[in-house]
Amino acid sequence: MKTLLILTAVALAAAGAQAAIRPAEPVAITGDVLTGLTGQPVADLHLFAFVDGAWREIPVQIDEYDAAGSPFVADDGLWDANDELVFQPQDGGGTALASAWIDDAESRTHPRLEITVSDSVEGDATVAYLYRSSTLPDTLSLSYVSYDDVTGAITGVEYHAGYDPERWFWNELRLRDGAVFTDDYMDREKTRMRGDFLFQTWIRTEDDTTPVSRDVVAGPVRVIRYTVSEFEVIGVASELSSMKHFYGAYMTNPRDLFEVPLLGGLNLVRQSYDLNPGVAGVVESSEANAALPVDGVPDGAATALTYEEMSDLWFKIGVSDGAFVQVIDFQGLSDVNDVYHHDDAGGGSADGLADTGDMVSYGDIGLLMTDPVVGTHETETKTYISSAVDLSGPTCQAWFNNPLEVAVAPQDYDPAAPVENPPLAGRLRVRNHPNPFNPETEIRFMVPAPGAVRLSVYDAAGRLVRTLLDGDVAAGEGRVGWDGRDGTGLRVGSGIYFARLEAGGRAAIVKMLLVE
Repeated sequence: MKTLLILTAVALAAAGAQAAIRPAEPVAITGDVLTGLTGQPVADLHLFAFVDGAWREIPVQIDEYDAAGSPFVADDGLWDANDELVFQPQDGGGTALASAWIDDAESRTHPRLEITVSDSVEGDATVAYLYRSSTLPDTLSLSYVSYDDVTGAITGVEYHAGYDPERWFWNELRLRDGAVFTDDYMDREKTRMRGDFLFQTWIRTEDDTTPVSRDVVAGPVRVIRYTVSEFEVIGVASELSSMKHFYGAYMTNPRDLFEVPLLGGLNLVRQSYDLNPGVAGVVESSEANAALPVDGVPDGAATALTYEEMSDLWFKIGVSDGAFVQVIDFQGLSDVNDVYHHDDAGGGSADGLADTGDMVSYGDIGLLMTDPVVGTHETETKTYISSAVDLSGPTCQAWFNNPLEVAVAPQDYDPAAPVENPPLAGRLRVRNHPNPFNPETEIRFMVPAPGAVRLSVYDAAGRLVRTLLDGDVAAGEGRVGWDGRDGTGLRVGSGIYFARLEAGGRAAIVKMLLVE
């Protein structure tokens, strides 16, 4: 059963920018796939991409799991079958010949692993190389996500997510808007439970949960956050557990468990996300509702769905400052399910229960289960976040059902192999390094034929910042530096920028992040 919640935006003026692989989604590879590394020190593993004929080290995170399957307990520092190697395939590059190797003597005495990530939906692919060496310096300081151990907040490249300090439910979402983040879009994540026992009705909300434990792993590529809370009904405690992984522009819940108690006559469960009045003017839509303005005015949304219809359900919420895409797989639904939707500045709720939070509803949307079955309910989610890419419901459903594919091949150093890779015939490419950068970056491009080339930098609103190149160039690779200044020589501020390469009637775009 798959449900899709999408928050998406108006496309930027620099539309047409494409990643080498689908946006935002990371790759996690377990030790049983990288079997050739078993027993090797994880500190000796380094990941590189081969981009335009040069090696570039890229962020990688290795999370060790103990024998019980927990990443929160210190392990032995050696690669095991249940450990995970995580990176962003968007950092990848092209293939390298066996003679093309990083400049490290020890790494040439061990096979490297060529990791090819491919997308069966879009037809794209990217490659990264995992090297083993104890002599490579660990100097890469770039991180895509960070965790605040005081507030529990997580900040990625494209978002900031905050949690209630006392009850630990999600109550803050800010998307990137150039050099800053937007105002808070979210009132709170809401949970409702109602039951009848001994002629009395009981109701529990997210305000009635009691935190039990919170464990966190924070690295340069992802933050793993696992929480356990309890709620009590007629003296019986039931647990709510949540495992969330946060990346720079992506979130996932590999496992969320909700135990429905045997006692207590539970007959209603609702999980929804209520937005703030500041989002008024955006639009929600789904297969059942073409377009619903989020304006605090009740709109008579169609919500009732059969069990079968839930398998193809998707929601879309338009937000002007970015794209927040959430795909959810529910296990253990009841026989009666509704799309929960309530847009009413007067407050209240669509299920007749008292409200919580700011006591008004703007686009409060989620899932409503009535007469739920007793037992354990499990959800898995994938969330895509971007400030530049518009995504559709069917596309996200296809991505959810067709995860990125990974192929791993060992390679030995062969100095006798050809020393150059074959030309990229007919391809127009542009990349920059480093990215993110401060204070300057090198923009590298590839053109298949000689002729007129224009290379320009635009800001996130699509305004021209500076033209770096406008003239004839030879076929092949070219490089141009950008010092973070506009056409008048003034420094631009932190934020997202786009380098646009135009040649032969075609264009290629790369997104760059300036962080000061």
